[in-house]
Amino acid sequence: MRAVKRRRPLRRERVDWNADDLKLLAPRVRYTGSPERKRYPSSAGRPAARLDATLCDPRRHGDFDEITEWLQTAILDGAVGGPRTGAFPEHVWCRCESVVHEARLSNSELGEYQGYPPTAREAELLTWL
Repeated sequence: MRAVKRRRPLRRERVDWNADDLKLLAPRVRYTGSPERKRYPSSAGRPAARLDATLCDPRRHGDFDEITEWLQTAILDGAVGGPRTGAFPEHVWCRCESVVHEARLSNSELGEYQGYPPTAREAELLTWL
């Protein structure tokens, strides 16, 4: 496992987007996962968990279609933020089964996201969710 040193905190402000734009974007996005947040093999690749990363729930192993649906619903609900990167929002948030999840854009051309539960301190910043 490796640790990543972040120099500045991620921006977690909600940004208002045009609802019509979000309706067009939602069907184009998909969840691809990240091996940096897993300790088990998945379609995201071999596990390579970072020391400072919150880990994905192993019960969701391989359930990328369901997570993609969560992502699309959150976009339709306008739970997006950060700067626009290409056509897509940098961040998307949702609360599923009482757990907050954050997705970050990993491929701005294809609309691919990786998601994870933020730390308790990071989730506190998402009071509007």
